[in-house]
Amino acid sequence: MSGVSQMTDRERGKAQRAALLSQLFAIMVTMVIAGEYMMLYANDVLGLSPQKIALIFSLAPFVSALRLPAIPYIQRFGLVRTLRTARALQSCVILTFIAVPAAYMKWPLLSLLIVMFVAFRELGLGAVWQPLMRNITTQDDRGSFFGRMRTWFTVVNLLLSGGIALFVGQQMGEGAFKIILAIAFLGTLNSIFWARLIPEPKVSQDGRVPGLWRSTKHIWFLLRRSKLFRLPLIIALVITSAQVPIGIVYFREVLNVPVNILGAQIFCMTLGQVLSLILWGRVSDTMGFRPMLTGLLGLTSGLLLILWLVHPFPVEETSLIEILNTSALSVGALMVFGFVGGVLNAGAGIAVTAVTHYHVSNRDSLANLNLFALFQLLFQSSLMLALGIYIQQVVKPRMAPADPDSLFYFDWYKLYSAGLVPVLMVLCIPLALRLPNVKPWFGVNDFFSALRYTPWRSLMGRRRLLDEDEDHRIELARSLGDSRNPLNIEPLAELLQDPSFEVKIEAIRSLARTGSDFAGDRLVEILKDEERRSLWDHAAWALGELGHVSAVDLLIERLDSKSPVRARAMAARALGKIGDNRAIDSVLRVLNEESRSLHVIAGCCWALLRLDAHEHADYAFRGLMKLREREERYELLSIFSRWMGVTDRWILMSNSRATAWESLNSFLDEFSGEWRVERSEIIGVFQERDREGLERIFEDRVAGLEGEARDLPASLLAVLKESNDWSPLCVLATVYLLLR
Repeated sequence: MSGVSQMTDRERGKAQRAALLSQLFAIMVTMVIAGEYMMLYANDVLGLSPQKIALIFSLAPFVSALRLPAIPYIQRFGLVRTLRTARALQSCVILTFIAVPAAYMKWPLLSLLIVMFVAFRELGLGAVWQPLMRNITTQDDRGSFFGRMRTWFTVVNLLLSGGIALFVGQQMGEGAFKIILAIAFLGTLNSIFWARLIPEPKVSQDGRVPGLWRSTKHIWFLLRRSKLFRLPLIIALVITSAQVPIGIVYFREVLNVPVNILGAQIFCMTLGQVLSLILWGRVSDTMGFRPMLTGLLGLTSGLLLILWLVHPFPVEETSLIEILNTSALSVGALMVFGFVGGVLNAGAGIAVTAVTHYHVSNRDSLANLNLFALFQLLFQSSLMLALGIYIQQVVKPRMAPADPDSLFYFDWYKLYSAGLVPVLMVLCIPLALRLPNVKPWFGVNDFFSALRYTPWRSLMGRRRLLDEDEDHRIELARSLGDSRNPLNIEPLAELLQDPSFEVKIEAIRSLARTGSDFAGDRLVEILKDEERRSLWDHAAWALGELGHVSAVDLLIERLDSKSPVRARAMAARALGKIGDNRAIDSVLRVLNEESRSLHVIAGCCWALLRLDAHEHADYAFRGLMKLREREERYELLSIFSRWMGVTDRWILMSNSRATAWESLNSFLDEFSGEWRVERSEIIGVFQERDREGLERIFEDRVAGLEGEARDLPASLLAVLKESNDWSPLCVLATVYLLLR
């Protein structure tokens, strides 16, 4: 099958729009004929038992097994032609439902029609849709596309489900169901119309349809070799176990939840999907599926526990106001469960789709994805059949009256839905962490941060990347950096390509605050690019702020004299912040060779101090002697003080406009007269700037020290003796004598 690389961006965009429009009514059609609305029709209008309903809806998906032998024929017939033909046959089934009165809709006929509908769905949409979508998406836009597509068809379903909830009332009627069927029929015609614009993937054919034996061997080969049928399949089956459609029969038949309340819950679920799908698509594209899937498993396991709050509703028909008065807690729990469940299920769907598409190629997507879906369907069908029997034989006979004073209500179905399933999801979290991490710079903590820190602000901010006003883009870069949301990192990286120098600088500053390895990798690209030398100093500084260890070798390279002066100085400071001792030799080499740029010397001295290179303290002390700018001395003296174990408050209480001598002299006024008398000799030497007297006192002090405590003062004394002038080193020696 041809890859998406053979399609232009324009062709891919056109194909994605056609796919989006084709699926506008997808959820609605499935829910009406093979989902919740049909279950309500079978229960309320036809009077079928939960066991019979479960039997229909659990056996019907077994026809999905027809997909596998049909794959070679589908390839020859064409994926798009198969989709449109199957949709046309589904529309015939819907028309039959409309034409047959409920009085004649017996269990065998109902079962036959539903099985036929599911068979056409599985041989059409079920078999070809995912391979078609993989053909028109890439790894970089797949999540966003699925989020956008599912948002649109979920919006349609939201509006329809909300209208149906108001229209149907507390119980499904035959007339109301016929109207719903008519809507589903129109949705099917819409799919047939737009599907013709989806491009047909090119499939290499040898002119022969493989026989049964050859197809079986190929399937066995896929099962043995493809990683799709290992961890991804286990996780998908656990997620499926929480999404079994029979749950609505449990709510209706066991807990007596009115149809309008169930309709409102479906509305809340759909609303949650609508509001979150675009977010999940962006999260998937930005962070990859592993942190997203891991986080969603944990959140969903917690959400399922809310079912313990749902109590049985009154059996007799009552007004909505009375229901809200008597069962407010249960109604609230159902609405929260629906809305948050819709949000989390939408994310899980996109994450599982991303996982499956990652583990297949265009060439084998048709067989692999269909086999994967077959396992899911068969598992769901078997589970639904078992749960239907379980509800009929175990749950209903053991129902006990609810205690009005109790917060929780126990029934035997909740033992599965709110007991076993959450445990299975928690057990799946370590399995999800073993999946490939396609975006290794993001983890589970980043996923929760993306949800916590204004995610919608991050999504809306992307729209301003192309704002024609430079000031607006600068403000965007600043605001993205002010938020700790990991979703902001990618748009900030895009702003590094902005034509405005000021925008790029602001983006670099914001990336420096993210703490992300992804940001570090993008900044390394700048530092490597000879054509972006004007940004090297900013990029080097930002890499230091990030502590990006992978950049150490490149930063050492940028210490070379061929680099701009500011880039060299910032590279030295960045190496000091990162704290990798590999940089010490290179920093010492620069200090030995550099004589012109005091800015570079200051940066290298600063780096030695931050690297705690005590054995090379003499280089740092000599570097301080070379500096003439008070600003640079001011900073280094503060670090030197802490390095030697004395307070740097004498610097902090001053400012860079004062000399070191003036700063210390003002600081001494803070002490008591008694303290000053005890140290009068040292203070006198200092105030008279008697360098020889200071050297004598300091030498006596050093002579009395031993071990490591002697190393730094001894280095300071050695450099102090190299000059006869009063210097900042004399002030530093005085600070040591007075405050140590």
